Amino acid sequence: MNPFSSIYYVCCEMLLSEGDLVFDDLDFLPDFLDEEVRLYIAGGGNKEGFESNLWIDLYKYTDCMHDVVLEKFIECQKQFDNVNIDSVLSEEALLYNIYKSLLSVQENCVYRGKSENVISDGIRDRLKMLYNVSDQSRCGVSNSGNDAGEVDLKIDNNGITVTIIEAVVLRGLFRKNLSEHIYKLLYKYDVIGCKSLYLLIYYKGKNLRNFWESFLVFISRDYSYPYEYIGYEELDNLNHTESRALKVMLRREGRETNLYCIAATLR
Repeated sequence: MNPFSSIYYVCCEMLLSEGDLVFDDLDFLPDFLDEEVRLYIAGGGNKEGFESNLWIDLYKYTDCMHDVVLEKFIECQKQFDNVNIDSVLSEEALLYNIYKSLLSVQENCVYRGKSENVISDGIRDRLKMLYNVSDQSRCGVSNSGNDAGEVDLKIDNNGITVTIIEAVVLRGLFRKNLSEHIYKLLYKYDVIGCKSLYLLIYYKGKNLRNFWESFLVFISRDYSYPYEYIGYEELDNLNHTESRALKVMLRREGRETNLYCIAATLR
């Protein structure tokens, strides 16, 4: 066992709790992270044994890793997880992993008060553990219709788009802004017709419950979809109190497609 693991863990926790400190201020931390990743690889990617022995869930600390260390960690994740690509790309797995990534960013104080792009970068880095993810990539058409659109996040497999993630910061139910983001996601960006699409709402208001109740009315009654609206269902199995999720069911060219809307409080 690395004799400095407990020191490293305490330092990480201290830095994560003090949002004004920067990991690079302590030059030894990346070296220890590099050592932790080496131990992880040497252990055959056994995450349970690794975490119980060293007290560390490396997935939570990707923000402190320098680029080279992060690349090593991502590669060993992919190498040892032995994930079946069909299962990890399933709609259920996509929903879970996107939701998990959002919660991971939500609980990390490093992202408090940050911009939409910075928050989305954190989600992108977490999803890269499992997927081929690109951000600000050109896809579909722009609002003007004269150029390609720039999507927030896109997951692909063998060069084919699997899903698109659109993010928006809201402090209340601003219908025009919300409508524009939904329309871009459904109609402008997704030109091939993905099975599922994801709208992430970074909520920075004061009352998530009231916002969500208004959002349900908007999404089920007020918004005019570009495709046939079938209905919606709340996803109560994703039941953290500072987040909400639902699935909107639509019919496009005779086939069902789903829009997942996930809102999380991000101060």
